[in-house]
Amino acid sequence: MFLPMLIGLAIAAQGQPASEAAVFDRGICGDAAKRDAFLKNWNPEAVPVLVEIKETGRRNEERMTAKLDRLAERAKWSAEKKSSFTMELMADPEFEKQFNDAIKILSTMMEKLSAIAAEKDEAKQCQTAADMFDMMPAVTENAELQWRAMSNAIDAEARRLGISLED
Repeated sequence: MFLPMLIGLAIAAQGQPASEAAVFDRGICGDAAKRDAFLKNWNPEAVPVLVEIKETGRRNEERMTAKLDRLAERAKWSAEKKSSFTMELMADPEFEKQFNDAIKILSTMMEKLSAIAAEKDEAKQCQTAADMFDMMPAVTENAELQWRAMSNAIDAEARRLGISLED
């Protein structure tokens, strides 16, 4: 099933806005040793904002999958009907707008990744990486809007069918 998590996996970031405790420290770029360690030993699992966002995305995907599964089970849908509904979700205007916005954000982030790879000056590489991290609030907000659009569409279908999704 195609979910907004695909976007998050592509850039290792999505979900809800990260807490203030999970922010990229731009000071790394001004300290040659820390900058060198950051650039040469890049590990997304060591960047708190990415870890937090990835975990939030995982929880959102589990929640939405369970909600869709409940709808399919209670509506007694075949696998084909569930798949068809999933495709309809992606065509929902609210979801489609957020998805298209995500593509624009991803495109900008990919440009920044290319700039990092082409740049020889490590300080500039680090600053460009920091600029990319500054985009995380937009990424996470967009992903949350996609989750909300999916949830709203599932709720609307349940109402249309007269089905309760409450446990």
